[in-house]
Amino acid sequence: MKKLLLLFAIGLLGSSSYAQIKYSSLFNTSPSSTYFQASSLDELFAMGNNGMLFYTDKESQGWKNPSSIITKSTNNSTVNGMGKTIIIPVSEGIDFELLRSIDGGKTFESILSSEFAYHFFYHTSFLTEQKFFLSGMKGLQKPWLTKTDDGGNTWTDIGTPEGSTGLRTVNFISEDVGFVYDLNGKWYKTVDGGANWTEFTTFPANTKFQFSSEEKGIAVGGNSLYETTDGGQTWNQTSLTGISAAKIVKGDTMIAESSTQRKFYYSTDRFQTFTEKVFPFNQNPIGIQVINDSTFIGKNTKFMKTTDRGETWTNLDLQENPMFYPTVFTWVNDSLGYAISSDSVYKTTKGGYEWIAIGKSPTKVNIYENIISFGDSEHGVAFTNTWNESFITKDGGLTWDYIEHSFKGDIKQLKMISAAKGWLVGNSGLLAQTVDS
Repeated sequence: MKKLLLLFAIGLLGSSSYAQIKYSSLFNTSPSSTYFQASSLDELFAMGNNGMLFYTDKESQGWKNPSSIITKSTNNSTVNGMGKTIIIPVSEGIDFELLRSIDGGKTFESILSSEFAYHFFYHTSFLTEQKFFLSGMKGLQKPWLTKTDDGGNTWTDIGTPEGSTGLRTVNFISEDVGFVYDLNGKWYKTVDGGANWTEFTTFPANTKFQFSSEEKGIAVGGNSLYETTDGGQTWNQTSLTGISAAKIVKGDTMIAESSTQRKFYYSTDRFQTFTEKVFPFNQNPIGIQVINDSTFIGKNTKFMKTTDRGETWTNLDLQENPMFYPTVFTWVNDSLGYAISSDSVYKTTKGGYEWIAIGKSPTKVNIYENIISFGDSEHGVAFTNTWNESFITKDGGLTWDYIEHSFKGDIKQLKMISAAKGWLVGNSGLLAQTVDS
């Protein structure tokens, strides 16, 4: 009996989690993300801080989930890409895997798996969509560096700095010239493709490099911006402060951004002189990407695009319906679902791509996703955990009736399997069944 109850509870959890992962992001609003990539002017890929994936393009008419969902652990700072290629290192325990998309985030496939325990994948560095480098660790603190010339189908290991630990960051600017950052906080540079390495100028952890040629480059670390004209032998700190990121647009044309000041800077002479622009965001921006020398895409709560170097901005999240903020999603099948915000109930018959407000929320008190369930398109039950209230609807969420109940403690899981019959699980071993809605 205990095994049966455990399997039942797991089944409820799995069902709710699946629906939340697969569907709850399909509104035409910005996904909350800490990584995004612009494949072109009209294609965007975003990865949420909970591992959720999103993409949008001309055909999508709003944000969509790709056909494959990442279920393993990942760190957004390790995600990288170029053009339509996106590489994501993921892990499950001590087993690491490399996922690749070649269509701008619509689909992903596994291209590399750990050969043995403690074989970690940390970071990628792109030269082209086919040529990129991967850093990591083999065994306990043994540095590892490899490269591919065919988009990740085959790999060739290359030399690592003597005495270094696992390589957390890799940045190659050509086949021969590259930088790595190890777990002890040391930077190394090679000019012969990894055959030899020299310890490099000390920079803060997680410093990012970008070069327009083998001689000219910029680095961002510790909220400061540096530039070099001799391949990184010497670095000059610019006058800009609070810098969170910088991008080379082309040659000596560059932009830098200050997320704390909500500003970005545009320069055509490597920041000897520059113009200052203000981001059109109400909050600090979390990134800007360069499409060409005049077109940039910025992100915070919304995605914004400029085609005149920041003079004017266009909201990329335009939608036909007003934005709403549902807190609960529940699904009857792949097409039919309901969403509840603090004041309204919404319904979709198109898998989440179109929502219609159909009625008022049953309560101002929080209803959680695990404790609302529809048995069919018309009959649903919802519980609250704050005031021990419950509500039922017999008209697809249009109206709700209050029903008293005597359960003590929190209700954890609810699953209606038909209009009348359902099960719930609560604290203290509670398992209850209804056969009358």
